[in-house]
Amino acid sequence: GWFLPYSNKNKNRKKKRMDELRPFALERYFAKHEFATEYRLCCSDPEPTSVEYLISLADEECRNLWSNLRLGYTESQGFPLLRKEITKMYQNLKEKDVLVLCPEEGIFLSMSALVQKDDHIITVDPCYQSLSEIARARGCSIDKWIGKFDLTDNEWKFNVSDLKKLVTPKTKLIVINFPHNPTGATLTQQDYSEVIEIARSNGVYLFSDEMYRLLERNGEVDRLPCAADIYEKGISLSGVSKTLGCPGLRIGWIVTQNEQLLQKILSLKDYTTICNSAPSEILALIALRSKETILNNIYQIVKQNIPILEQFLKRWDHVIKFSIPRVGIIGFPKLEIESKNYFEKNLNDNNDDNSFVSSERFCEDLGKTKNALLLPGYVFNFEGGELHFRFGFGRKNFPQSLELLEAF
Repeated sequence: GWFLPYSNKNKNRKKKRMDELRPFALERYFAKHEFATEYRLCCSDPEPTSVEYLISLADEECRNLWSNLRLGYTESQGFPLLRKEITKMYQNLKEKDVLVLCPEEGIFLSMSALVQKDDHIITVDPCYQSLSEIARARGCSIDKWIGKFDLTDNEWKFNVSDLKKLVTPKTKLIVINFPHNPTGATLTQQDYSEVIEIARSNGVYLFSDEMYRLLERNGEVDRLPCAADIYEKGISLSGVSKTLGCPGLRIGWIVTQNEQLLQKILSLKDYTTICNSAPSEILALIALRSKETILNNIYQIVKQNIPILEQFLKRWDHVIKFSIPRVGIIGFPKLEIESKNYFEKNLNDNNDDNSFVSSERFCEDLGKTKNALLLPGYVFNFEGGELHFRFGFGRKNFPQSLELLEAF
């Protein structure tokens, strides 16, 4: 069961169970602040693509599909033309290996199909909460492959030797996410190959969150292979939210060579959405067929924003420790503002006993005074996260948003 039950003996007292899913800290924070704030400096998605622009990119087949679309139920596994288009992004995967669904649904259903009580899993840390929380709620034993903030070059790094030490004979699943949310980190091709070999040599499933794949500014140089493409027990998650600026479509996909696992996930989908939104599938098809154009638009915005961010960081490198990641559109800087100086200058109240002001307090005050939003690191439930915040630089209004941060 996924719901918190009430005790039969006392219906007013909640019964604590392992299968209680804890509140999703990041999503609860956004529910409160995202649409109440005009300037968002922490967006994990690029500039959103408009429906009008997307339709203008449609080929004749897609225009006819859109014009003649009827709002009935759709195929549970996904629109065949959409699944066919998705396979063009991979080398060894066929339409039967693709399941179209909402990206978050893909995580939920995959974890539900893969793990059960007492299984041992390994997840990257920090991570998007559902990548670890669903397994925790199912009673799994979890070890964390922890990213480390290198103070020498202000970059986040994941050491593969650390991962290797965590694997045991009981390990069922390794969960990775590169390019990484929230740090923007990635692996070298050699390190990634080692991860695949660790999974294969131990017979372990590998769930790979690849929502930011294709946002490598150096293209194939930094682009890692799809895990499901090269590993028979790999499960890859992707979608149009991050790479094509279409999060409102709520369209993503799971791909895997493991037919039995895919069918199990598909069966579980009967208990969630059953099928996908018909308009969203057509619009996602248009976006994928136009991905080079859309990606180029995103690259141009990021290309314009990076020099502005570089100059900002030079001016504020004494308090914001950050090197711009070479992939993706987000990062996880470290904030080093002494509490005494911060409270005396900004708020004239020193109620923080720590040597540095927390990112939670900093983000809260920024929102109140400048109507600008940053995401505090505590929402990732990461040790040390209280001094980090997530930063996004893929939006058109990034320069104006950055000005507000600087003015604060």
